[in-house]
Amino acid sequence: MPVLKQIAGECKCLSPSLAVYPVAARNLLAEFREATWEHIPREENLAINEMAQIAIEVQMPGDCVQRIIKVGKKSLPSVLTRGMEIDVNAAIMTEEDWRLPIINYLQYPTLPYEKRIRIIALNYLMWNEDLVRKSKDDLLLRCLGKKEYMKVMGETHEEICGAH
Repeated sequence: MPVLKQIAGECKCLSPSLAVYPVAARNLLAEFREATWEHIPREENLAINEMAQIAIEVQMPGDCVQRIIKVGKKSLPSVLTRGMEIDVNAAIMTEEDWRLPIINYLQYPTLPYEKRIRIIALNYLMWNEDLVRKSKDDLLLRCLGKKEYMKVMGETHEEICGAH
């Protein structure tokens, strides 16, 4: 959003190295009879955000007007696929699963429960035998137990799902 405000002249760019871009954009817009622009949040336009991140790293020669850049995504296979051994769930889980009181309440709401459990359970529901939390964005978020959580964290650190 600040870039659009800079182009519109509502904000001033404080970085001398970036100050040329709003001016260049205004000069380019003057070449068109009509132009509109719309701010799309970064979260809603991941492909463009990734391209912008790549563009930051690319050095263009001063005399270069156009350059074609091939963009590819590489990912390494997990350590398990590469034949390396890793013990993700080494800890013995002895604590009670935090989900159990909520699941019990949702399955048997007529039994007596602590007031705290009844209030917390309002944010959850059972979906295909899984406990899910209702988010503010109307998303259903699957609730993980400690063993599942440890597995997901291990996979994340192995970069099975890509770099994070």
